[in-house]
Amino acid sequence: MENMEDEYEIYRLIFSDILGPIVALLGILGNVFCLLAIWHRNRNCTKAQPGMKGYMYTLLCGLALADLGYLAFTFTFYIYFSSTMELQCDHMYYRDRIIIPICNSFKASSDFIVICMTVNRCQVMGNITGMRIQALRKDAITSNENTSWNTYFQITTALIIGFVLHLPFYFFDSLDSVLCNNGLNETTPNPEIHFVEEMWWMYYFVYATLVKVVPVVLIITLNIVLVKRLKVMASRKRTVQDEKSMNQDVHQNRRAWSVHNKTSIKEQKLASLLVIIAVSYFIFTLPANVTFVLVNLPINVKSIQDIYYPLTFVTNFFESLNYAANFYIYCAVHSEIRESFLELCKAFGSFLTCADKKYGLRF
Repeated sequence: MENMEDEYEIYRLIFSDILGPIVALLGILGNVFCLLAIWHRNRNCTKAQPGMKGYMYTLLCGLALADLGYLAFTFTFYIYFSSTMELQCDHMYYRDRIIIPICNSFKASSDFIVICMTVNRCQVMGNITGMRIQALRKDAITSNENTSWNTYFQITTALIIGFVLHLPFYFFDSLDSVLCNNGLNETTPNPEIHFVEEMWWMYYFVYATLVKVVPVVLIITLNIVLVKRLKVMASRKRTVQDEKSMNQDVHQNRRAWSVHNKTSIKEQKLASLLVIIAVSYFIFTLPANVTFVLVNLPINVKSIQDIYYPLTFVTNFFESLNYAANFYIYCAVHSEIRESFLELCKAFGSFLTCADKKYGLRF
């Protein structure tokens, strides 16, 4: 029992006391900056510098809000509910039946929003590769107008589904942690507590399928389609460049239009950004999803149970990295968000120094 407590304290110190809060705080700041950068560009947009409006950017804002909710409650969990063993045991009810379900609800909502974004990118890239110019022009006109109610409906639906799927956890009276029960002789949590009743087994199956399996499968499958369509565009660009080098007239070529049109280029950049987000999602969340499924199986997987605490600490930390990294990925690969964020920083600096209001930031 003492060895288990020592091991628990080591991993708690590294991942809950040091690395976890740092990543959560950076993620909170990043998502706030993302929302402010998009707001600032839209507030000061001109014909020469259009705003970041439309379906994808609205979903990016919804994704930032969902990630912000997840990271805010994760930060609270790290700072308070996981700070000492005594606090964990004294506040286990709030930790297991309020804080953790809310964290997971926001996390699931974020995954569902990413699915909506990927479906949209596949449709838009299908229009580009299929040279359906009229559909692409229609999308461009729509993106410069107010976002349709359909986008807000998707974000709201993702949030509702994420919270509804976690409702039973708010009422599940689980067994206290073995570390809080000195009278117990077990050295690992008993996974069979989740399957005392048949209804809990049915719920677990539905939950694991919809929250852990389906998002991963859908995001991977849709991004494979997206990558193939981006490859088509890369091949088409080379073909058009070869035609230009041979002094052929390509101005009336539909392929050239789909390659060089500003709207097409913008949509391709957004598709590339989403592929990178999907790769990050797969790398950082898959270990935690696999661990969750194996640990909560109705049969005792001893090899997993023996390393339960190290495995959950490490995989949960890497999972939080995924939701904290999005804004920094945007700045690294998407010029519009990066430039807007830099403009926001300059405007804020100008405001603090009472300098010329040329950046247009007013409070």
